[in-house]
Amino acid sequence: MPRRVGYNWGMSDERTYIHGFTEDERDRLSRQALSLEPYVFGHLDYSRCRHIIEVGCGVGAQMKILLRRWPRLKVTGIDREPSQIAAARRFMASEIAAGQALFLVGEGDSLPFPDDHFDGAFLCWMLEHVQDTHGIMAELRRVMRPGAVLYDTEVFNSGLHTDPPCPAMRSYWATFNAYQRRLGGDPDIGMKLKNLAMKVGFASATLHSVEAKLDRDVSKPSDRAAFLDYWHELLLTAAPHLLAEEGVSQTLIDEMGREFVSLREDFDSVFVYRLFQLRAVSP
Repeated sequence: MPRRVGYNWGMSDERTYIHGFTEDERDRLSRQALSLEPYVFGHLDYSRCRHIIEVGCGVGAQMKILLRRWPRLKVTGIDREPSQIAAARRFMASEIAAGQALFLVGEGDSLPFPDDHFDGAFLCWMLEHVQDTHGIMAELRRVMRPGAVLYDTEVFNSGLHTDPPCPAMRSYWATFNAYQRRLGGDPDIGMKLKNLAMKVGFASATLHSVEAKLDRDVSKPSDRAAFLDYWHELLLTAAPHLLAEEGVSQTLIDEMGREFVSLREDFDSVFVYRLFQLRAVSP
């Protein structure tokens, strides 16, 4: 079996997951889900589904939104990391009691379900952290009924750009992405999703890009601060690893912080991040 490094599909060691498994990180995941909800959920449609699976469900942050938007759904979440599942069960206690949510510890490439079991599937920010993307996608196809729909939203970290340029952020981001690759992940997996889905036999697959963008359209200082604070916090999740293992200096991190302040205060500045979203249908 291929070694799945870089995410929950392997050891519980924090060093295998670039963001770590701390309590602060669990809180950040919940805030992240809400911050990115317009980008992740704007094109999803589970209105014809009754029971879907989320692989790499983490603390249940995305599932909370799924069930708010489609309250008739039942969602089964699976994750290898027991501490994440324990946190999800606490976070989603009312949905579990209502029979809407179920959480299991398990492997993404050997799901404990029969063929043709689910009428939908959901992945979000997961395949970027794994090595065996083919195995996980093929296993999802196996447990999905004919005509079931999969939505997968993933990163394209090469799509982060700023104007004016932010040299410290660019240097830090390059180290961040190189470190993720060394962990076995792929920070540009988003652009490859359609090919991956077709390769494992999905009947149809479409891929579209979504931009998260800050420019003069975001005119309220509080909105600008919220947007940029989210991205700054995300980048800093890897700082302990990068300082300890990759030679990043505290001076560089401090300068990146000053660049974020400058972007917030300069209303002519632009910050763009692109992500990709797959819609695939099981044959």
